[in-house]
Amino acid sequence: MRLRNIFHRRREDKPGSTVTDHSTSATYSPKLPDDVVYELFEAAALVYPPPALVMTPAFARTLAHTHTSLGWIILTHICQRWRAIGLSARLAHLWARVVCLDWKPSAVIAISQRARECPLTIDYNGIIRTRPHKHLPLEAWASQYITNADVLIEPSDAHVNEVNRRKLVLPVLRELHLYRHPSISSAPIEWEAPGLKCARLDTVLLPNRMAQGLRELHLRVYTHRMRLTALCDFLRICSLLEVLDVNVMGEWSEDEERPGDQLPFDHLKQANIVVNADQAAVDVWKPVVGPAHLVFSLSFASKKSPLPIPPILLDACAREMDSLLYDTMEVCVLDGCTGRSDLRLRLSSSSSPSLGSCELLFPTDITMRGAVLSLLPSYMPTASSHIRTLTLDALVPEMVDATQESFRTLGRALTEVENLELRGMDYWSAAMHVHMLRQTRGVPVLPALQTIRISDVYPPEISDGSGLETTKTQEWWDMITTALMTRKESELGAVGRLVLNGPWAGKESWNGREDHEGRKNMRANALVDELIDERVWID
Repeated sequence: MRLRNIFHRRREDKPGSTVTDHSTSATYSPKLPDDVVYELFEAAALVYPPPALVMTPAFARTLAHTHTSLGWIILTHICQRWRAIGLSARLAHLWARVVCLDWKPSAVIAISQRARECPLTIDYNGIIRTRPHKHLPLEAWASQYITNADVLIEPSDAHVNEVNRRKLVLPVLRELHLYRHPSISSAPIEWEAPGLKCARLDTVLLPNRMAQGLRELHLRVYTHRMRLTALCDFLRICSLLEVLDVNVMGEWSEDEERPGDQLPFDHLKQANIVVNADQAAVDVWKPVVGPAHLVFSLSFASKKSPLPIPPILLDACAREMDSLLYDTMEVCVLDGCTGRSDLRLRLSSSSSPSLGSCELLFPTDITMRGAVLSLLPSYMPTASSHIRTLTLDALVPEMVDATQESFRTLGRALTEVENLELRGMDYWSAAMHVHMLRQTRGVPVLPALQTIRISDVYPPEISDGSGLETTKTQEWWDMITTALMTRKESELGAVGRLVLNGPWAGKESWNGREDHEGRKNMRANALVDELIDERVWID
C-alpha cells in the first residue's frame, strides 16, 4: 500500500534529481528519481524485513540459492545505482536494524560497517551453543558494541551478568526485550539505560530506575511466579506509559493481597489486557485510572478453561465501556468449535479513532451470549444514549433463536440508534433481526432507527443433505414487511432507508420474481422512504 502511494504521489509531484542520466538506444525506460528510490528502501524495510540472521550453518545452506533471508536487502542487487543508494549514509539506519548475531562473523561485521555510526539492534535471540559456557566470537563483538545498541533483544543471564560486572551505562538504548525462564532465578539488572522507552518483558520486571521513564510496556506475567502486589508496585512506577500490554497467565489465589490503591496513568493512549481467568482481569485492570481517550482491549485467551463469568469481565472494564465519546457499537461472533464461539464487543467513535475505543473478546456458548447482551445496558448507562450505529456481524442462527429477548432488551436501551447494519448472516437470521424490530405494546426496539443495511448474506445450511433448497423468498420479504408495517402504523413512523448491498450468495436458490414483488410491495406501501438495492449476487 505504501509503495503504491509513493508512485501515486510521484505522478503528481515534480521530477526529482537523479544520480545519472544516461541515454540509451534501447527501449526507453525512465529512471526513478533518487528520492523515490530512497522511499522504496524505507518502505521495503518496514514491510519486508530480513529474518534474524541467527541460524545454523545447515539451515543457512538450505537458503543459499534463494533470497529468503535477504528481505529488503535484495533491492541493493537490482543495479549499481540502487546499490550505491542502498549503501549510502542516508540509509545507514536501515542496516543498523538488521545487525544480528550470525553464525558467520563476516556477515555481521559487513552489516555493522554499513550501519556506520548509527545505533544498533543487537539480537541474541536464537543463539545455538555447542558449549554452554563458551563465549562465541560474535558475542565478544556484541559486548564491544553494546554501548551503541538502541535495541537489545533477549540477552541471556550470562550477558546480563557481564554488563552488570562492567557497570555499563547504555546511553542510546531505547528498547529492551528480556525473557527469563519461570524455573530460573535470575540476577538483578545493575546496569543503566537512562533513555529506555520501550520494554518487552517475559517473567521479569525491571528496576525502578529503568521503569520510571518507560513509554511502552509489553509484559507477560505468570501468577505462580509473581505476586500481585509486586506487579502493581511495578506498574505504579511506570506512570508515564502511553502503551500498556499485559498478558496474565493463570490467576492469583483468593488469599493473595490485593492492593486498594489506584494506578493512575495520565498519559496512557492504548491498553491491551489478555487473561485466561476472569478474576485476573479485575485484579490487573480494575485499579487502573486512565484518560477518557483510550484505545482499550480485553481478551480472554484460553479455549479450554471454563467460560468466564460475564459480570466479572464486564465489571473489570465498566469504566472503559461507558463513555459518551462512543457512537458505534459492534457485536460479532467469531467461528468456534464444540459449541463455543468468541464473542467480540466493540464500542468506538466513528468520527475519529483518536477518541478511543473499547473492545472485549471472550469465548461464549449460546446461553452466555444472551446473558451478555442482556447485561450490556446496565454497564453503559451513559454510552447507550449516544450510540448512533449498531452492527450485528456473523450472528449464527442458534444465537438468533436463543437471544431474541436479549436483543430486544439491548435494543430498548439504545434509544438513539439511527443505523442498523446486519452482515455475515444467513437469510433467515438477517430477516429475524429485522422482524424483532416490529412494534408491540411494549417499549419500542431501536425507536430512532432510520436506516437498515443488510449485506454479505448467504443461504442457510441444509441439514438433511438433500442439496440446494429453494429459499422461500416471499416468506423472507413477508418477515421484513411485517416488522416495518408495524413501525409505520405506530408512533415510530416509517424507516427512512432499507439498503441491500454487498455480496449475496445463493442466487440459484433465490426466487427472482418473488424478490421483485417483495421490493415492489415495500415501495407501494411506503414502508421505507427509500429502498436501495446494490446487491452483488455470487454463486
